[in-house]
Amino acid sequence: LENADDPRHILFVERRSKWELVRSRLSYIAKNMSQQQGGTSDEAKRISRLNHEAFLLYIRQDNKRYIKKQLANITNIDFQESTTGSCALHAAVGRNNIGLVDQLINKRGADVYLTDANGINALMIAAGSNRLEIAKLILDHPSVKHGTLIHERDEEHRNALHFAARRGYTSMVKLLLKHGV
Repeated sequence: LENADDPRHILFVERRSKWELVRSRLSYIAKNMSQQQGGTSDEAKRISRLNHEAFLLYIRQDNKRYIKKQLANITNIDFQESTTGSCALHAAVGRNNIGLVDQLINKRGADVYLTDANGINALMIAAGSNRLEIAKLILDHPSVKHGTLIHERDEEHRNALHFAARRGYTSMVKLLLKHGV
């Protein structure tokens, strides 16, 4: 793509220049924000959204090098895609990236209660994929009140226990029951 204003541009530039593009755009945002009072321009918001979407893409591709670089520049760790409602925590759980999940919830303060467009939260994703270590990380987080996250329901009225039980993940079911009752 030759047009740098095209939203897909950040995703299609050469790998080495991709990080340079992100850095230059973040620099532009910072400069723009410091010159304005009471908010950012539409262009700065658009660039920020593109950077957040690129971060989600890096997580889905399990591109550890770019995840680490991009994480330092993310301003809204709970940014959600406009179409799916998916966030960085959901993507990290889906990729079974325990280190990133730990960093997102324990160091960056990601919201473990955040749901996607279907009402699915990170614990439901972990339960439905039998990701025991990730489920333990989420359940042991201080913001999780005893049992409340386990009983959260999606659009189809399923909770994390349903996701685990329907797939026969007995260890996950035991963990959820231990934390939910």
